[in-house]
Amino acid sequence: MDHAQQLDALHERTRMFMRADSTYDVAQIATDAARDLLGLEVNSVLVYDDNLDALVPLTETREGRALFGEYPIFYAGEGFVWEVFETMEPQLYEDVSAEPGVYNPETPIRSELIFPLGEHGVFIAGSTTARDFDEQTKSVASVLTANVEAALDRVTREETIKQLYLQLEALIRANTREEVATLAVETVRDTLDLPLSGIYLANRARTALESVAVTDQFQEQFGTAPSYDRTAPSRSIDSVIWDVYERGDTVVINDVCENDAIEATETPARSGIIHALDEHGVFITSSPDTHAFDDTDKALTDILATTITAALDRVEHEVYLRGQKTTLETENERLEEFAHVVSHDLRNPLTLATGRLDQVQDEYESESLEEIDAALERMETLIEDLLTLAREGRTVADFEALSLEDVVRQCWHHLDTDNATLTITDDCTVRSNQSRFSQLFENLFRNAIEHNEGPVTLTVGPLRDGFFVEDDGVGIPPADRDQVFAAGYSTNDNGTGFGLRIVQEIVDAHGWEITVTEGSNGGARFEITNVPLPS
Repeated sequence: MDHAQQLDALHERTRMFMRADSTYDVAQIATDAARDLLGLEVNSVLVYDDNLDALVPLTETREGRALFGEYPIFYAGEGFVWEVFETMEPQLYEDVSAEPGVYNPETPIRSELIFPLGEHGVFIAGSTTARDFDEQTKSVASVLTANVEAALDRVTREETIKQLYLQLEALIRANTREEVATLAVETVRDTLDLPLSGIYLANRARTALESVAVTDQFQEQFGTAPSYDRTAPSRSIDSVIWDVYERGDTVVINDVCENDAIEATETPARSGIIHALDEHGVFITSSPDTHAFDDTDKALTDILATTITAALDRVEHEVYLRGQKTTLETENERLEEFAHVVSHDLRNPLTLATGRLDQVQDEYESESLEEIDAALERMETLIEDLLTLAREGRTVADFEALSLEDVVRQCWHHLDTDNATLTITDDCTVRSNQSRFSQLFENLFRNAIEHNEGPVTLTVGPLRDGFFVEDDGVGIPPADRDQVFAAGYSTNDNGTGFGLRIVQEIVDAHGWEITVTEGSNGGARFEITNVPLPS
């Protein structure tokens, strides 16, 4: 097979490399191609094992196994293969028996061809005949191993990304800032193979970025992890890191000695990547070597930093929600105690007083007795309003699709509306709780009727993002509109001051909004908006 034919055949194998999804598959394709296309019957792919610090045979030909029985493992510094792996320079040995430093002086191999495969390992081919490899073989083998290295890069990158996303799933489920930081440095160490990394989070006063988690290798290389002070930075690196944090930026430092902002004697690191984690802090990975980070490192650490930020956001939000839950539980307990007092300690004497008054009214007719009866009724209304506020709370459950018109007419039917008229402009559907939605309208209607001495017309209808209730009465002065929802506020001597407060609570519980404006006929208009309405 001539040179052109070999290259054409190799092009076909390249497609196989692109489909391979593991390091072993790539190595096996390479071994088969070298034997079938280049006639290299004895060849092997050796990969670097980080745990052993050695080049370990991954694939070999049948002929190689027959010749050697078992391929050796080459530990650091052993043999020509290690020299090629370290120097990244391919070597052709015409007769290894004549070379000083041969790994095995008794080897049957005479000609040997070794190509580096980047950080992955080496490709090695041998022959029992001296000077058996010509320049054509070396040239085509160079093309083959370049394709092998590219395929191994791709497979390694894809595997790293798969592992990274598995780690990120665990990271995003972390429950504390410390757990997020610990999982993050484990991920950058084990998955991204960047062992000198740490997470530094801002203290409560935002005056220092404090170490929360660093890798063991970081401590071995650099000693105790520092904090970075903003108010009184003792080192130039403090200012650099705080600048990155406050800008919310990412900075890649390829050579500390060439960075004018950093005093190189302050740190043993010679390159690094600093990622801001929004307001939480910074994520730093560094190296004692210059230009230690390639584009893949930068892209993957950026993905990790984004996930760390999201995880810290979630933790912070959940801490807030737990605090809110505790506050609400405490508040609900107090409200329940209050409701108990109102229901029993106030209502029982009121019931007794009402019963005695009825007995007296059966025997006597008096304007004073009527005034007492009105006062007792007002007290009963006040108690009902207080219990509504206390027991209903600020949440709504059991939502259902409700007809605005149906609910409004039911509420109107339950009220004393002899001196009032109702108009409904149109209907719409609102998702709410039947009881709470009815309470809202009952209190708005009662408010309009009680605060207008003469006949009053109430109009209800839908808005683009909600609904409105307005009357044609005396209205609410602009200066008072901010106060009308305050508990106890009323302009009517007979009012409890809780009706509109109940309305506000119901609106808030739904996540809606309510505003008070002037009605189309001069009265008061209440607009409830931010209500999701079916299209």
